[in-house]
Amino acid sequence: MWQRRNFIKTLAAAGTGNLLHSRVFALPANSSNNRKAVSFGIISDLHHLQFKNKEEPRMKAFMDEVLKVSPDFIVQCGDFCRPQQSEGIMAEWNRFKGPKYHVLGNHDMDVCNKGTIMALWGMTQPYYSYDFGGYHFVVMDRNFLKKEDNSLVHYDNSNWGPFSSPFRSLPIICNWSG
Repeated sequence: MWQRRNFIKTLAAAGTGNLLHSRVFALPANSSNNRKAVSFGIISDLHHLQFKNKEEPRMKAFMDEVLKVSPDFIVQCGDFCRPQQSEGIMAEWNRFKGPKYHVLGNHDMDVCNKGTIMALWGMTQPYYSYDFGGYHFVVMDRNFLKKEDNSLVHYDNSNWGPFSSPFRSLPIICNWSG
């Protein structure tokens, strides 16, 4: 089992190498627990139409690179697009035929509720986890909850704790926005 310090060192080294050398990020394989190198494409803070900017060209450039590199899966880390006038963004996103994951960002609900944006993206849960290549990924929803009495409540460990039990045998990678 990886110790936290080794995981952070490996992640930092991989991230630095990624910035200096390539646009592809892959976690190194570890021979134990059937882990393999995992590559994934990440896009964050597209903010389509939020600042009156149409971001289709930026999304197309990202997806062109994704299709060229062919990662194992792709993730958008929030502040992606709105439910209106985003057909072009979603068409680009759906060019990738492999697994795709969404993270809710704080601006994704600027003009709609959480259920509306989740439906557009095909999300069934605002937070979830999945295993891939010997790693356990946790997607957190860091946005506020509004209770029936209109008070705001932060999410806490109750929304992701069950997915990241200390008894899990796989290294845990968390994705969140907000």
